[in-house]
Amino acid sequence: MTRYSKAFRPVSRSPFNGTTFLFLLSALLFAVLPAQVSPDRKFDKASESMLLAHFPGQALQRQVIWPDGARGRYLERLVSGPDTLGYLLLTSAPGRYERFDYLVLLSPRIEVQEIRVVHYRSDHGYQVASARWLSQFKGYTGSAPWKVGQEVDALSGATISASGLCRDLFEALVQVRSTLERDTVSGG
Repeated sequence: MTRYSKAFRPVSRSPFNGTTFLFLLSALLFAVLPAQVSPDRKFDKASESMLLAHFPGQALQRQVIWPDGARGRYLERLVSGPDTLGYLLLTSAPGRYERFDYLVLLSPRIEVQEIRVVHYRSDHGYQVASARWLSQFKGYTGSAPWKVGQEVDALSGATISASGLCRDLFEALVQVRSTLERDTVSGG
């Protein structure tokens, strides 16, 4: 073992130590990787009330396509007899401080029928959960991204959450359409 006198002891002057590196790496991964969503009681309650409102008195069978947050999203096919009546999508979007989960009812043609925010975890931007504001997405197909202040009304105090929802909804619809087209081609 080499002994150094106090005057000649090597000193690391780097501001990045192991803890700083791990913190930055975890922050980067949190920002880049999609959050895993999976159904829970709030999802069950919201989806049941949504389905009762849109399909009153119909016996629906719910077939899971993406289970347990696969691909960061959860997707079900809604079937009655031989007919596909639509799809139910659970996904999450970035807010200012935390991600929030929302539920989307889609038509068989992958058009938004209704959106409901299921879990909004932050104190800021909760206005994005307003049913009135979310109703403007009805009929949206995801053929092109929508931007807040252009195709979508801006929300005071919820700009980041509104932009996050627009971006995530576009990406989710592209992903749903791609999966369903691939399943159709492969005969699934």
